Amino acid sequence: MEMFIPIIDCPGLSVAQSEAGSISILAPPIVTVPIALFCTLFLIVYWQLARLHTPRSRRRLRRANAFIFFVLIWILVIALSGFDVDLQPAQFTLAWLGVLGLSVFAVSLATLDIANNFRILKKRDECAQG
Repeated sequence: MEMFIPIIDCPGLSVAQSEAGSISILAPPIVTVPIALFCTLFLIVYWQLARLHTPRSRRRLRRANAFIFFVLIWILVIALSGFDVDLQPAQFTLAWLGVLGLSVFAVSLATLDIANNFRILKKRDECAQG
């Protein structure tokens, strides 16, 4: 008799790993893909709203960051649902390294955006004072 150890315990959704190691993904695609689609839709709306009354330098940084997040979302889906940890450890590790690397890059772009906002505000204050 084969025994299953639950990885995700949701009513109606259960990803389990048998003692033989048949399935060992972190989350089922039925959970991760809809969330990723919603986040992608949000990014598309954000991309369009970034055109409204936004300085060009700020818009470029935020659009670059939105693109990074778009790629990050789908690599995260692949990392969570695409690779069997036991059967494909190298691909699993590379996917998570991609998630980590893109996250660091996104935080770096956000830091540049903060610095750019300070530069824009300083310039605006100098113009207002004379």
